[in-house]
Amino acid sequence: CYLNLGYQYNILGKPDSALFYIDSAIKYSQLAGDPNRLALVYLNKADAYLQLKVFTKTLSFCDTAMKYAEEAKNDDRRARIFQTIGSVYFYQQVYNKALDYYNKANELFISLGNENMSGIILNNIADSYNHINKFDSARKYYEKAIEIGERLKDFNQLQLYYGGLGETFHNGGDFYK
Repeated sequence: CYLNLGYQYNILGKPDSALFYIDSAIKYSQLAGDPNRLALVYLNKADAYLQLKVFTKTLSFCDTAMKYAEEAKNDDRRARIFQTIGSVYFYQQVYNKALDYYNKANELFISLGNENMSGIILNNIADSYNHINKFDSARKYYEKAIEIGERLKDFNQLQLYYGGLGETFHNGGDFYK
């Protein structure tokens, strides 16, 4: 319950409140001794610090989460950790490193058959290419994300994918393609 409450506060953009519940979740997850749960709770803590833009703590908690994800042999957790690390580099405008981690995350999501998360990661990759003015690459990745979003009828994500593609056309001067 603490984990879920922390996650909900994180989604609401209230990372300080999230951290209160996440710390309680860590305590009980350690008592349970479940590495899979510990990977998730430390990843949620990393996400809260990502929202706060405290990147050293984000990366530190990603390291802890990865230790437990490895112990649990959980590729979904590993992929989400790579995604979070990629986002740290994205926010710091180190786009080549962001791309490295996003690609690692996407490989794992594809291997797991998680198309929804693959679409989200493809969007992150496209956003990175957009920021380094590689508009042809950005367009390619947005179109792949859109293809997945359309197939899954993921309307929440589709609005982001199409918005990014529109930004790419605008920034790249390709208004009529």
